[in-house]
Amino acid sequence: MNAATVRLFVAITMPEQVDCRTIALILARQLPEFRISPIFHLTLVFIGSVDEIMLDSKSPLDLALQEVQQAWLRKFTGLALLAGGHIFGNTISLKLAEHEGLSTLEQALEKSLAKYQIAHDTGNAFVPHVALGRISRQLRRTIAHDHAELLAQLPAPAGGKNFAVDHFTLYQSLNGVYMSVRRYEMR
Repeated sequence: MNAATVRLFVAITMPEQVDCRTIALILARQLPEFRISPIFHLTLVFIGSVDEIMLDSKSPLDLALQEVQQAWLRKFTGLALLAGGHIFGNTISLKLAEHEGLSTLEQALEKSLAKYQIAHDTGNAFVPHVALGRISRQLRRTIAHDHAELLAQLPAPAGGKNFAVDHFTLYQSLNGVYMSVRRYEMR
């Protein structure tokens, strides 16, 4: 009998003062097939489909994330979202400016997940991004050409110039709904 699987990712929930919804509404008005993200978040690591036992506290995944939480030095500020849309898979997202604190957190996650042998997406195409919403596969094939100007002209969200990060969250994705599994506070 096959074990049940769940789709998981680690992200930073965007603070309320970062107005991603306004940017997503611009896309929704122009692209009828665009589905606004239910939770605006900065995806740090996409783990993908794993056995549902990984949802348990004290699972190897939880231990890896606790290790990052305990070793992770402190909260940080100064993250900034950039203008212009980016397509990653079926997701339209915003990129972030380079930031030492974010890079350190990403590296700590990578190291800890490897230590606990948690497979995750490490492909060259993956970059941390703030998901605004999803598009159909059909639209994905034409969007770069047909809507390049729309994507290029998306403004950076209000409040997205210098925001603080004080936690990261393990999320489960189920049919386009994101559920918080566990929140990891930073010092």
